[in-house]
Amino acid sequence: MDGADDVRSFTFNGDFYLVGGNVNSVVEKWNRSTGLFEQVQGFTTSQAFDFELMQIGGEQYMVASELSNTTSRVYKWDGSAFQVYQTLTTSTSLDTSSERGARDTRAFTIGGVQYLAVATNQAADPTLIFKWNTSTLQFDSFQSIAEGAFGMDLEVQTLGASTYLVSTDLNGYVRLFQWNGTNFNTTATQTINTNGGQPMETLAFDINGAHYLLTSRIVGTQSDLYLWNGTQYTSVQSITGSYNRDWETFSINGEQYFVAANYDFSLPSYWASTGDYVKFYKFNTTTGQLDAAMQTTQVLAPAKTRRSASLQPASWPMTQAPAASPLCRPMQWTATARCMARWR
Repeated sequence: MDGADDVRSFTFNGDFYLVGGNVNSVVEKWNRSTGLFEQVQGFTTSQAFDFELMQIGGEQYMVASELSNTTSRVYKWDGSAFQVYQTLTTSTSLDTSSERGARDTRAFTIGGVQYLAVATNQAADPTLIFKWNTSTLQFDSFQSIAEGAFGMDLEVQTLGASTYLVSTDLNGYVRLFQWNGTNFNTTATQTINTNGGQPMETLAFDINGAHYLLTSRIVGTQSDLYLWNGTQYTSVQSITGSYNRDWETFSINGEQYFVAANYDFSLPSYWASTGDYVKFYKFNTTTGQLDAAMQTTQVLAPAKTRRSASLQPASWPMTQAPAASPLCRPMQWTATARCMARWR
């Protein structure tokens, strides 16, 4: 199988699953007896760069952002496997390259209504918003936002009384679009210039009532942490680390941790590169910043890091729950993920 670009987790009837892949995508189920993940489904996708899971009306759905196609498919879980449910047109580009489609998908609700935002990898294609139709039980085209080309990542964040779509593009900008009660304003409320950093993803998160954005940059030698001051985001920290592909965050025993995936595109053979690694950080609630990296682990070409549904010991699907010590070690190689990890 081609290396997984994304891995997501979900639960169904008390069972824990992973779904992920690229061209050959799979679903794996946690076997409580063996303590390992086992494949239960295989399906073909067109370079799926992101998998987005959502529940609507008690049903489990998934959207695969298919980078090599002008359409992306919505799947519905039938109790044992995902079945194709709907096909969305996500790009009108005439480009025939292998990366002309959807790069990221974000599911969100506003006022009890389910929406889906799609970022496309072309200059000519806007960010698309789809809205769930409660009569047809399918997604309808709802809105397009032209500002910002080469979309890489989408987040939806509530700041005060307002909801914002946070759009990251490969041109080096992070833009905030405010919900106006009917749809998103098509002109950005704020545009953050990463000075040519080519941000791959932006992580939106809240800690102790404060709102943050954390950008990953594949060009340059740093990532940037931004804090919401009530009207806009301001930079509060630069984190050293080149070729940063992705950030993720999780909590253990009330402490907030962050994982950075560093993927060195500059080397001739990055699949066996010594410059590929993940770094673990801890958030310092006194300084409001990330402390220096507490651990660095070399891996092969990390495309993304992804938290499980929860890393709290009570819900971690292990025979023996992980201890609180924030040190990561390999747990299992699977078809879905290059290497699962657990805490010592």
